[in-house]
This record gives sequence, structure tokens and C-alpha cells, in this order.
Amino acid sequence: MRAKLFLTYMLIIIVCTLGVSIPSYFYIKENIESSTLSNLEQSVQGVSDQLNAFQNEFDNISTQLYLNYDAAGNTMIHYLNVLNKSTDTIERLKATQSLDKFIQINSSIYQDLYRITLYANSGLLFSSRPIVNNIYESEASHTWISLIAPLRGNTFYRYSASDEWTNEQQPSIFSFIRAIDPNDQQSGYIEVQIKAADILASVDSLNWEGSQLRLLDDKGNAFYTMIANEELEVTSNNRDNYYTFTKTTSKKYIVAELAVTKDLVLSPIRLLRNIFIASLAVFLIFSVFFLSFLAKILINPLIKLKSSIDRIDLVDKPLGIENKYKMNEVDQINRAFRIMNDRLQNSLQQIIQFRTLQLQSHFDTLQSQINPHFLFNMLGVIQALSDKGDTDKINKITSNLADFLRYSSATSSAVTSLKQEIELTRKYLELMKSRYLYRLEYSFDLDQQMDDLIVPKLTLQPLVENCLQHGFRDAHTLTIRITGKIIGDRWELTVQDDGIGFSETILPTIRDKVESYLQQLDTHAQGDRLGFGGLGLCSTLARMQLILKNQLHYTVGNNVNRGAYIMMSGNIKFL
Repeated sequence: MRAKLFLTYMLIIIVCTLGVSIPSYFYIKENIESSTLSNLEQSVQGVSDQLNAFQNEFDNISTQLYLNYDAAGNTMIHYLNVLNKSTDTIERLKATQSLDKFIQINSSIYQDLYRITLYANSGLLFSSRPIVNNIYESEASHTWISLIAPLRGNTFYRYSASDEWTNEQQPSIFSFIRAIDPNDQQSGYIEVQIKAADILASVDSLNWEGSQLRLLDDKGNAFYTMIANEELEVTSNNRDNYYTFTKTTSKKYIVAELAVTKDLVLSPIRLLRNIFIASLAVFLIFSVFFLSFLAKILINPLIKLKSSIDRIDLVDKPLGIENKYKMNEVDQINRAFRIMNDRLQNSLQQIIQFRTLQLQSHFDTLQSQINPHFLFNMLGVIQALSDKGDTDKINKITSNLADFLRYSSATSSAVTSLKQEIELTRKYLELMKSRYLYRLEYSFDLDQQMDDLIVPKLTLQPLVENCLQHGFRDAHTLTIRITGKIIGDRWELTVQDDGIGFSETILPTIRDKVESYLQQLDTHAQGDRLGFGGLGLCSTLARMQLILKNQLHYTVGNNVNRGAYIMMSGNIKFL
């Protein structure tokens, strides 16, 4: 037995551990991979968004050169041309002041830009920051300046590891440059510089050992490439080993392309896998020793208990168990055995009584349902509808009648849910509606939380039937309302009508008979049946009393205006 216990629990632990660990591993693996890829995509999206924002600012500044007029009605293009062609000192001074003012205004508006520079073909420079070197006069500048002219006003992009205007090593710079008035007089150039850190902030945290970032212009030429190891450069031959993310700015000017090796993305997953395997191994080794020790502790007392129980006869006496280690559990087993025996006797007696009441209720129900008066009424309704050719109503009535008879005659269980009781009562009222027509109205108003409450079968239908048998008065319409609600840890259920109600003489008699009937349950005596409304009020309350273990509260009386009501309440007990 010790070996079986050990092997069984080990098998359960292994199955449960693998059943939890394997799905958990794949779930976490997918989450890590998805989260990592999402973060990488957001990183390259951040670069694209920054490029797009700076491109818009550059376009706005460029547009102002053409569209903004000063007080004299001149544009900045005009003043650039004055500097390029005019020799008049006053005109050149005015042009210089206007262009300086233009630079200062835009630098104050676009404070996130590192530098704004205007270059006139005459050689004059206007910049928002001090200038030490004229990079347009350097040999290196001739190479990229020559590339601007064919662009016909489109933006030229370049990257520099330092600020070439001042020879400062920091910061690294992205430059957006375009020719001014390229189609007419070629007035000069405008350059906007942005700190590379501002554009690349979203990818600064990447592990560049396994990553490559490229920025391409609208011609597909890369003006910036970040790669730590040239051996890992993305090519057509090894592209399958990379996750590639591509984002294009909204104006289709710049493409940001980020390639990350799959090994870099999957490395946390491999680490997670190793941790899972190591943890499972440690857990299983620990379980082997623990279960071996636990099996020994549990089995030895059970062997002694079995030997003592085998010697017990029908005489109620203490178990002859040697309590060598003064274990309280052994003494508790002896007491629990006697208590269990008493409870079994009481429970068996209660079950027999409840079953007797249920069989009696079932017998009464069968008598009520096969009552010729009830069946003749239903058959008469069906015949009348048949004469009218109303097959839809006939189908509905026969279906409800079959469901009602099937449910009320079933003996598989003595209890059911309140939801099923409501459905049965609704079908019963629909059958009665087909008979009484406009004279009968009904409604249900119950908390949805009460659907799974445990109630005896055929609890509501007898109370509703009682309303029908004793509630009608002349040709007046009878309205039946069934309401239910949860109040704290208790439920409350009410069946009421607006009929003639209980007479002042019969109401005390009904209450006395119900109390007498319930009191007889405590003495296990055979109670008298109170036979009004099919099953009768007493039988219904008696079965509710047995289900709720003496926690039932009920009230029978007349409404303030007219009609009668029956209210029951008890502690919440779900299926």
C-alpha cells in the first residue's frame, strides 16, 4: 500500500506539474516573444514618428520662405536674391536684418531643432547658433551639395557624428537640407539640424550587437546605418535569421528599417526554458523524498487502525487503538465514529421521512394532473383551437402540457433549482391562460442570482394553482405575481394574487394547520394532509422545512387592497 500510495501521488504530481508547466511555458514564451516583437515595432515606430515630426517642421520653415511677407510686402526669397545680386548697401543691410529675424523667430518657435541655417549663394550664412567653420566651403561639402541640385527642392538627408559648423564632437546630427527656389534663380539652401539622440531615443535601449537600424530616403538610399558588428549585417542570404520591422513616414519621405537577430529575441525564451527545466527537476526530486517520508508516516497508523477496527463488534465501545505517540487524531477518530453513527441514524430517518413526503406529493400530483376535469379542460381548449385551425397554439399547448406532465411525474430527484421551478410554473400558467384567456394575467420578477437556489420539486405550481382555485371573483381578471429577491444572505419568495383572498374565518385555520403539520415533522409522526391547491400548502412548506434545516420563515395572509399572498424566506443554499 505504501508503494501504491507513493507511486500514485508521484504520478499525480508529475501529471499535474507537466500539465501546468508545459502550457504555462508556451503561454509565457508566446507572451515574451509577442511583447518583445511589439516593443521592437514600437521602437522603430518611434523613430519614424520623430522623423515625420521633424520633417513637418522643416517643411513649415521652408514654406515660410515663400509665403511669409514682411511689412514691406517682401518674402525671404526676395531678400536672399537681394544678397545674391544687389550691391546697394542699404538694401543688403535690410535683407540681412530680415533674414536674421526670420531665423530667430523660427528658432524660438521650433525649440526642439538644434540649428536652423540659411545659406545664400553669395556666401552669406544666417544661423540660429554660432558658426566657426563654413562647411559649405569645405571639399566634403561639394560632394553632397552637388547631390541637392537634382532633387529640385526635395529634401536631402545626411548624418554627421559631430557638429561640423563648430568642430564639436557632440552632439551627433541629422541634417535636412533643400535648395531654395531651385527652379528659378537658385537662391541658396536651407538646413535644419536635429540631435540624433532626439530621433533615436526610442531605440537607444536596444542591444545593437544583434540589431541593425537603417534610415533610407525616398530614393532608397541609406543615409544612416547603425550596426555594431559588420559580420551580422543583414543581406539577402541571411535575412531569414532576422526579424525585420519597416515604418515609413506619413509623407513617404523616409523609411526606418530595424532588423534584429532571432537569437537576440529568443534568448530570454531559452533562459526561461532552462529555468523551467531546472525548477521541475528540483521540484520532482523534492517530491520523491517528501512523499516517501509522508507515505511512511500515514500508512503505519492506518495499519494499526485497521487492525483495531477489525476487532470491533456491534457493541458500542471505544476502539482498541494503541495511541503510543499520544496522537490526538486517534482519539478523535474514536469519538468521530460514535458521532458518525448517531448522525447516520438521524439522517437515515430524515431521508426516509423526506422520501415519504416526496412520494406522497408525487402521488397527489399524479392525481391532480390526471384529474379528468383538468385534462378535459385542456382537451377542450385544444379541440376549440383545432376547429379554428390554429395549429401554432395547439403545438404550444401540447408541448407545454407534455413538459408539465413529464416534469411533475419524474421521481429521479427530490430537489431542483428555482430556475426550473419557474419554468414549470410558467408553462402551467400558459396552459391556464389558454383556458381563462383575458381573465388571467401573471408576471415574474425574480433576481437572476436566485436561479440556482435549491428548492423541492413542485414548490411554486401548487401555490399558483391555489390562487386559481380560490382567487377568481365573478368576471374580474385575476392577476398572479411571483416575485423574489436576495436580502443579505437570505432569499425571499412571494406568490400573490388580487383575487378574493382568504376569509377571516379560514385564515386562522390555515395557519394553525400549517403549524401543526410542521411540528409533527420534529416528532417523525405521520401528519395530516391539508388538501387545497393540488399538493397543498402544508406539503410544500414541510418539504421546504426539511431542505432548509429549520431555517424556513413563512407568512400567509391577505394583501392590503385585495387578494392573498404566501411569502417564504430562508438562508441561501445553491445547487
